[in-house]
Amino acid sequence: MTNADSLASVVAALGGTVTGKTNAGLLADVVTALGGTPSGGSNADLIGQIAAALGGDAGDGSNADRLKAVAAALNVDASGSNADVLAAILTGLGGEPEAGDTNAILIEKIAGHPPGPGPGPGPTPVDPSLFTFTVEDGKATITGWAGAEPAAGYDLVIPTTDGDGHPVVAVAGPTGPEGPFAFPNVGTVYGPSIESLAAGAFYGCASLTSIDFPAAVMVDSAAFGDCTALASVSLPAAEFVNNAFRGCTSLASVSLPSATAVYEAFNGCTSLASVSLPAAESVGYYAFEGTALTSVSLPSATTIDERAFMGCTSLESVSLPVAETVGQSAFHGCSALTSISLPVATSIGYQAFAYCTSLASVSLPAAESVGNMAVLSCKAVTSVALGPLTGSLDPNTFAGWKFYDTDGTTQLDATAANLADSAFAGTYNNLVKQASGQSSAQ
Repeated sequence: MTNADSLASVVAALGGTVTGKTNAGLLADVVTALGGTPSGGSNADLIGQIAAALGGDAGDGSNADRLKAVAAALNVDASGSNADVLAAILTGLGGEPEAGDTNAILIEKIAGHPPGPGPGPGPTPVDPSLFTFTVEDGKATITGWAGAEPAAGYDLVIPTTDGDGHPVVAVAGPTGPEGPFAFPNVGTVYGPSIESLAAGAFYGCASLTSIDFPAAVMVDSAAFGDCTALASVSLPAAEFVNNAFRGCTSLASVSLPSATAVYEAFNGCTSLASVSLPAAESVGYYAFEGTALTSVSLPSATTIDERAFMGCTSLESVSLPVAETVGQSAFHGCSALTSISLPVATSIGYQAFAYCTSLASVSLPAAESVGNMAVLSCKAVTSVALGPLTGSLDPNTFAGWKFYDTDGTTQLDATAANLADSAFAGTYNNLVKQASGQSSAQ
């Protein structure tokens, strides 16, 4: 993506018309979309005009100096290179810059968090008289439009207070299982003060492409379920995400930096290839079932629940350094997964890795219990390391695998007594116990 492409996205996000073909022409379009009047000049001059249209000082000097003027107009403290300033602007608007983002990518991300005309960050607030609210304990919940909802694809900015000055902290769910829903036609939504999203709040919004709730902590069941066009999610404060995005088939990447628990959150998000959950301690049942994830790193997760990654056929690598429990069918059918290392996991559930047909390396050095048919049809295995196995093993725990003593000829029954605290190497039907000091799985 070029800078010009990204600038065109900013113009569109601001509701403007793209007329320019060059960077300068597109910068002029941004000025117009912000309610200003472009007066030509260099790219730096036009960036200064953007700052002025936002209610700030146009500044002078280089592109970098003028970008700092834009940042100042948005009440963002910025210094450094153009990329540093763009990243600061994005952060100030509620976005999340990442290492390696180019200027074009940062501009594109800013397009997903467009500033409004006038001073201060964020879109221009909406008149609260346009909406209906309920109030409890001095806090308001937005329940819908007071009049007719706009046509499909409109941009919704939720006001921070209702008409009586109560803070708007929640979005209501439907009044019944089939609705009516508050905002079925919405295209993008920004809720700067929203702390919780009720079950079904935006369920089935077919035109919804982008959400931004910088203060939301709780995202309840099906809040965005079956929003099949949803492609951009910003929930930097969300801690608990429950079945929230099930069936969002256009969602390709998600970052939830504060989430500690996700349950059935992304089931059926068939385009989801990247997820960042650095704080997640619990990954609940069906959380990522059937997604397109290629790798998973969950540095804080201690519990991986039932079917959490079942059917993730593109999943190639997994990092679970502190996982203690892996539930039933957690990685069932992850046919591209080549290795699994669970250094502290003590409990492995029924069919946890069944039908992981590419699984070559299995390291479970702390395992105390391994469920029935845990590695069913895993015939690509070449190395296995097992822990103390203090519990009894079902005869079919390692169904299809054959274990042999260090001499390579004496077959071992697959019992806890024979396999505990041991490493094996070979093939699925000829796994030979390694002498003490040898290692078969990393």
